[in-house]
Amino acid sequence: MITGILEILVEDVTVEAKVGRDTNAKVKVYPVRYPQKEGANAGVAEKYYIVYKTPGSVVHGKGCSSMQSNFNVHCCATNYSDADEMFKIVMDVLNHNDQITTTDAGIRFNGIWYVSDYDTYDENAKRFTRVVSFSCHNEYI
Repeated sequence: MITGILEILVEDVTVEAKVGRDTNAKVKVYPVRYPQKEGANAGVAEKYYIVYKTPGSVVHGKGCSSMQSNFNVHCCATNYSDADEMFKIVMDVLNHNDQITTTDAGIRFNGIWYVSDYDTYDENAKRFTRVVSFSCHNEYI
């Protein structure tokens, strides 16, 4: 499921414009954590997104194989205003409760919606982080 969310984010031009590309020419949207190799080679990026799945549930219905999944997006930046702008971008890109989106990764999203968000600061990475929680109905096709 996360591969589909990653695909949606990296293909969005506003996401790429905000965070840029890493040393491997990939948009700085990462599954689960910031890649160690990237940090060792080029220093930690000023801005990047991290996406990971949180506990969800299967939605059972007649002829339905849909799941209700939950995930978080971390908007990480060296200053608070960039983290806030990244939050606004991710909301524009993902918060579509009534939209059906099919990804190249073979995942159909039958709605993605905002749940909550909060701010934190990572002392080790020296990054402001807005953690945004979403839910979605999705199925593998």
